Parts: sequence; structure tokens; C-alpha cells
Amino acid sequence: KILERTIYTSETGTDFTFIDDTHNASLPSMKNAINYFDGIQPFYKGNKVLILGQIADLGDSAKQIHRFVQEELNQSAATHIYGYGKHFKLLFEEGQKTDDRR
Repeated sequence: KILERTIYTSETGTDFTFIDDTHNASLPSMKNAINYFDGIQPFYKGNKVLILGQIADLGDSAKQIHRFVQEELNQSAATHIYGYGKHFKLLFEEGQKTDDRR
């Protein structure tokens, strides 16, 4: 699936592109979204921000799967990364990251 992009203009007149894949939060879709983000980022100036919500309904494998997502994030071209939900919060608090973009 091709991710839809929406362009918004801030009050200061700066355009920014918003890509929303929240309706489809799964490990493959997150990996696809991060790869898509990395592929288009050379065409944009300024900060590259990723905001991700945790993947729901993973049961006992939730922590392990979110660590995999974190590995993908560590390789991404994002200048800022924000995670929502207890699994991302725990990962970021534990210092399980290789950089300071969080």
C-alpha cells in the first residue's frame, strides 16, 4: 500500500508533510512506513520527525517486537523520534537506544 501524504502549512508559513499510517499499526506496516520515510527524506529540507504509537494486541511478545521496531528506528534518517505507549516509554527510559534523537 502506498502511504498517503498530506501537506500542511504552519502559522509561520512553513509547509510540512504528514504521513499517517496509524490505522494499520503492525510490525510489517511500521517497518514499511519507516522505510518509506527514509526513501522520501532526501527530497525534504529541515527536521525529519517520526511519531509512532505502540503496536497493540501483541501479548507476551510485545516488548521483543517493540525492540525490533527500535532497531529500525535507530537506522532511520529521522532527526527526532517520539514514541507513544508504555512499550516505547520503557525502551526509551531503559536507555535501549544507540543515539539521542528521543
